[in-house]
Amino acid sequence: MIDEYLEVMQKPREVFAKKKKKADFTEGLKQYAIAGAATGALAGITILFVSTAGSMMMNNLPFLANLGAAGAAAVFAGLIVLQVAISLAYGGISYAVAKLLGGKGDFTTHYYLPALFVVPVSVLSMAANIVPFAGMFLGLLVGIYSLYLTTLAYREAHGFDNLKAITTWAVPWIMGIVVMIVASAYFTLAMPV
Repeated sequence: MIDEYLEVMQKPREVFAKKKKKADFTEGLKQYAIAGAATGALAGITILFVSTAGSMMMNNLPFLANLGAAGAAAVFAGLIVLQVAISLAYGGISYAVAKLLGGKGDFTTHYYLPALFVVPVSVLSMAANIVPFAGMFLGLLVGIYSLYLTTLAYREAHGFDNLKAITTWAVPWIMGIVVMIVASAYFTLAMPV
């Protein structure tokens, strides 16, 4: 499995072309769940560390001492569910955009091809965030590369050019940003003074 992750990160075009014919929705779900588990494990380890060592150093955050193993387990399970739920929602919205742009692929292929790289990208992003200061820059590089991979995946899934492939992933992102801004404004204005 690790060899497959390395291959998709190193030769994405070839892997997408080969795997397009074998697209499997269940396998895509499994990859998103594995990504959630990997991210959840790293986040859980971070919580365990922070809740033990960190709570002694941060007197103003006493709740961290209470998180411990239960908090780590909750984050682990929660991130698996969250990763799968977000992947389905994002997959559905981006698929609708792809169809509006004349995409020829089916939902299974659209969902499956990005799932091929979600585990290594998630692990690299999480690992990058552990590195102080430079981690933010490393995480940004991983994020940019994941957008490149997503563009290639949607090109292959739908027979798109670069602009349509980028639009397919950018529209749901823009929608999400707008929803967050509106929700933030609503909750900020709704707060009592």
